[in-house]
Amino acid sequence: MHRSDRVRLAGACCAALLAIAALPAAAQDASEPCDIDLRVDQTVQWRGPHGRGYEVLSDAPAFEPLRVSILHRGSACRFYLTATPARSSDPVLVGPTNVLVYDLLTDPNGPSVLTPEYFGTTASQIHGEFTGEPIQELVFYVAIPSGQFVGQGVYRGQAALRAFRVDPEGPVLLAEVPIPVQVAVASTLQVRSDSFGPDRRSMAIDLGALDREHLETMEFQVLTNAAVTMRLESVHGGMLAHDAGAPGLPYEVSLAGERLRLQQPAMHRITSVDSQHQSIPFQIIVTPPDGLLAAGSYRDLLTITFTTD
Repeated sequence: MHRSDRVRLAGACCAALLAIAALPAAAQDASEPCDIDLRVDQTVQWRGPHGRGYEVLSDAPAFEPLRVSILHRGSACRFYLTATPARSSDPVLVGPTNVLVYDLLTDPNGPSVLTPEYFGTTASQIHGEFTGEPIQELVFYVAIPSGQFVGQGVYRGQAALRAFRVDPEGPVLLAEVPIPVQVAVASTLQVRSDSFGPDRRSMAIDLGALDREHLETMEFQVLTNAAVTMRLESVHGGMLAHDAGAPGLPYEVSLAGERLRLQQPAMHRITSVDSQHQSIPFQIIVTPPDGLLAAGSYRDLLTITFTTD
């Protein structure tokens, strides 16, 4: 991801619906006690609404379906399912620098089946019954709430899905399976400057008379969740070139307090993504020479490119 801005320099001297499907019944041995097993899809790869993973600035809802098969043998019984985060009481996916909150829903509109309680709660328990069929299938939905500004990278975690038989003496655990979840968080980069005006990526700066020192100051507002490289490239190698070929006038820039000469393209790294918005001060510094400058116009074209890793 990148963005380029150009600066022209010139001067002049002088609610839940659970989808459960039962497959055709097979012969069941009713003399055996009820037993249940669980089968789930492979790792949930959360792709997001545009297939790029989680986008920190998007409000678009997105869900990844998770198909679960409940296998039954033996006598008829009642059961319920519930799920808990596998590593902590909070449903989070761990990434390079942050954590990302996720949820496991029975429907895109809820409710959630995740709870830190091992046996589940009234709200998280999904109840069912086997009367003879060998298998039932249902679909859960993995959701990641919008509005989480986290760093770029891959986030991983898992939940534990459990099946309990409902006995008169209390619930009996019959099966437990992990539900691994993996999410790629896409990089985001937005750059603006009030000096450029709305929706503009280039501007011209008139430095006026070059017989005195000139300091042009502006500020870039950077919104990113990844490390950013700023590349500054001058057409004339950090020189205000004379239109008629007379000797030019060198200048410098200051970026975030760092003085840079532009004989070669210069790089500046922004590595902190702890806050959403960062202000990058930028200055163009022109110092007049000791001697006289040739009359005429002097100019350069400076291109600043912002790129995420």
